[in-house]
Amino acid sequence: MQSYRPGALARYGLSVPEMVHLNPHLIAVNLSCYGHSGPWQNLPGFEQLAQTCTGMAMAQGEGQKPLQEPTYRNDYLSGYLAS
Repeated sequence: MQSYRPGALARYGLSVPEMVHLNPHLIAVNLSCYGHSGPWQNLPGFEQLAQTCTGMAMAQGEGQKPLQEPTYRNDYLSGYLAS
């Protein structure tokens, strides 16, 4: 499981096809903050940006003032659910 931007690991010889060639039983999960297509696909992202862009920060601040969640909900849950 990895959450780098699309194509980032391929620059180091670690694309999914290259890794599957080394281990045919590999199960690969690729996560990306902004998805694998679209205008933001190559932008770096992390938990706080995801909370802001999805509206979670406004919901946490009850619509008054953006407020970050006290945990890394997106980072932990997306990896957990993808597994």
